[in-house]
Amino acid sequence: MVQNTIDKKANKIQACELMEISESNIFDIIEIEDIECIRKKLLVSPESINCINEYDFTPLDLALMLNNKEIIVLLLKNGAIENPTMPDWNDRYERVCVRLGELDVSLRQFLKNFDVSALNHDKIEEYDSMLKNLDSKMRLARRMKTFFETTPYPGEARQSNGAQVHHSNL
Repeated sequence: MVQNTIDKKANKIQACELMEISESNIFDIIEIEDIECIRKKLLVSPESINCINEYDFTPLDLALMLNNKEIIVLLLKNGAIENPTMPDWNDRYERVCVRLGELDVSLRQFLKNFDVSALNHDKIEEYDSMLKNLDSKMRLARRMKTFFETTPYPGEARQSNGAQVHHSNL
């Protein structure tokens, strides 16, 4: 009887976790690099394997830029592909830089609107949560930018005039 109750509670917790994972964005899960959550996400939402985010990245694109080999292998085993419409390395680098710029603007706006006079316990927790989220996303974007700046370029991009373009010069 006691074991049956424990099993029911465990099943409820598992069901809640799966529901939460199914509602989560696969990119957010990849950003926190939680391999088990990614596995669960692919089980409950297999169609998310090759979805495209607002920066035209697929989950595999993001995992590659994070240089997380374990996630890359998991995604490839599940049929992941890079976004075939993204033309080249420089375009990907530019999109990461745009994301970093947008996050910087968001942080500046957040700090500009920060109202010390309105602080109470709930507001402090809300501000803290928002600031931690922005900080996490900025660290991730910086990490992706660093990846592009330190990883050997997998080919030579050329401008229309034939001159070489290197991602570190953007």
